[in-house]
Amino acid sequence: MTKTEKQKEKNEFMKLAIDHIMQRIGTARHAMENAQAAANEEDKSSVGDKYETSRAMGQIDSEMNARQLEEARRELALLQQIDIKPVADSISDGAVIVTENQTFFISTGIGILQYKKKPVVFISLSSPLGKAFANHCAGESITFNAKEYRIKEVY
Repeated sequence: MTKTEKQKEKNEFMKLAIDHIMQRIGTARHAMENAQAAANEEDKSSVGDKYETSRAMGQIDSEMNARQLEEARRELALLQQIDIKPVADSISDGAVIVTENQTFFISTGIGILQYKKKPVVFISLSSPLGKAFANHCAGESITFNAKEYRIKEVY
C-alpha cells in the first residue's frame, strides 16, 4: 500500500468513527426527547402514585440519555483533536496498527466497526491494550492478556 493509500484509509477510518459517534449522538438525543415527551404526556388524572412514578421514571430515562449524549459529544471532541495527517512509524494517536490477525485504529474506544467487510478495532491509546501498543513499531511484538500481537505494519 502506498503512502497516499495509507493516508486515504486513515481518513476513511476517521470518517467511520465520526459517523458512528454522530449516530450515537442522534440516538441519545432522540431517546432523551422521547423520554421527556412521555413524562410530559402522562395524564395528571391518573391515580396520584402512578402519575408520580411515571414522571420519575421518565425523568430517570431522560437523565440517562442526557449522560449518554454528553459522553458521545465528549468522545467526538476527543476524536476530532487527533491528527491523522502524518503516516506514523511508531504507535500513537491516529496510527493504524496491522497485526497478523487484526487491524487497529488508535483513536477512541468505540470497539469493532466494519470497513470494506473487514473488522477494524477502534481503541484508545489510554486503554490497557492501547498502552501495551504505545511506542512500539512494526516488526515488534507485544503480549496482552496472554495473547501475542505481532505488529506487521504501523502507519
